[in-house]
Amino acid sequence: MANISKFFVLFIFLFCVNEFQAAEDVSFFLYTDESAEGPTSVSPKPLSCQQLCRIDKLTDIFFIIHGWLQSVDESYVKVIKQFLFRRKKKGALIVEVDWSKIAKKEYDVARKYNDYVANATSNEILRLIKEYEFKLQNIEIICHCMGCHIAGIAGKYIEKTSGKKLGRITALDPAGPAYLNVPQSKRLGPDDADIVFVVHTDSSIFGYGDNCGTMDFYPNGGKHPQPECLEERGVIPHDMCSHQRSIVFYAEALNCSRFWGIQCDSYENYIKGLCCSNRKVDFSGPLKKKYSGTYFVKTNTKKPFLRR
Repeated sequence: MANISKFFVLFIFLFCVNEFQAAEDVSFFLYTDESAEGPTSVSPKPLSCQQLCRIDKLTDIFFIIHGWLQSVDESYVKVIKQFLFRRKKKGALIVEVDWSKIAKKEYDVARKYNDYVANATSNEILRLIKEYEFKLQNIEIICHCMGCHIAGIAGKYIEKTSGKKLGRITALDPAGPAYLNVPQSKRLGPDDADIVFVVHTDSSIFGYGDNCGTMDFYPNGGKHPQPECLEERGVIPHDMCSHQRSIVFYAEALNCSRFWGIQCDSYENYIKGLCCSNRKVDFSGPLKKKYSGTYFVKTNTKKPFLRR
């Protein structure tokens, strides 16, 4: 019995240490219209009143969560941030979630820490709501790859704690490997925000192959190879190009304000023209739950990919 007790104490100690270390490995970089080129706050220390108290409480707030093997220094993070400020005429607050110390670990190891990163993120969001009176419906998480499942788990934590949902999650090709057969409590799902908009570009390879949002959008059928991504025989089979195309499409949409999709039951029927009279939605604008469903579009074969 004594040995069992010692083992239990050791297990609890190691579990708590790992959880604390994971929380310490998540940082938050805050950008306002006055600091578009550099953050005004670097966490794990909480965001301070000096940066937040003077900001309009109805301001749109965007959390950006990068993917596996990435960091907030990725070029796409900077591009999305730039276009968001331009789109909102600088009337926005952007928070980069840097979990790169964990994201640089092996895939399965990084995945095991999804809960911890999500918990740290949800705590920061809930603090914005409680202490600074920002509106939860004005908060959107933009994420890529494994970061999308972190966003989904964070959304679940937020609803469980506050009884309310995030305004929106924009999920850019959520990670597929090791997530397809896990319970929804451990991955992105359609109920994790009022609107969960998912862009699938590498289904069943690096991306999640099934619907997991309130609106699931499949450009070019959502599969590899996407435009200007080489066929598998021309590159290493595990080419990341199609996985990253979701980011390029979204960035173009922010820049040109067009991201059309047509609701259809399959890409084959869309290509055959059987869905031409169905609902057409511009995903770059405000979205409503009544738009729920599966959408397709065929993009241009070269940049700019989105049709004018």
